[in-house]
Amino acid sequence: HMKPETLNTKDVFGNTTLHYAVGRNMPELVDFLLSNVEFKVSSAFNNYGETAIFMLLDNSCPLKEEDKLAAKKILKMLLDNRFSLFQKNISGFSFPALAMALPNTEHLNEVLEENLTPMHKQIFSKEALLVKAEMDRGDKNKLYASIQRNGYWTNECRHFDSKDTVKTQ
Repeated sequence: HMKPETLNTKDVFGNTTLHYAVGRNMPELVDFLLSNVEFKVSSAFNNYGETAIFMLLDNSCPLKEEDKLAAKKILKMLLDNRFSLFQKNISGFSFPALAMALPNTEHLNEVLEENLTPMHKQIFSKEALLVKAEMDRGDKNKLYASIQRNGYWTNECRHFDSKDTVKTQ
């Protein structure tokens, strides 16, 4: 039996156990953490101003079908537990806008489509255009926290090159 304070401990990046469970696509652990009434991790912010929902964007590589299903299940659990879609990270972007703008997130957008009103879809779509514009300009300073940290320009699957394009290794 783990103590709640152990599960709520943050690492040097401010991430909790829930951040890592979401980022590693582990729906069973996410379910356990969200259903355990002994501790509340849903509102924990990391050093980038992100709750665990943002960690669904951590994998920039194309996902296998079973991994997409697991990610969709996690997103539904987080939404059922009232994770805010309006919370913006320190770069000023919300989870839905990033999901709409970034590659390999179609599976997340399917869940968002079911859970957003037409007005909210329009708001997040406009914000996604800003994200894409920042990406096109290669503004790493603006996007560092929300995208580069998540590996879109740095990990073994994708990186940002000198011509402001995303290349696959």
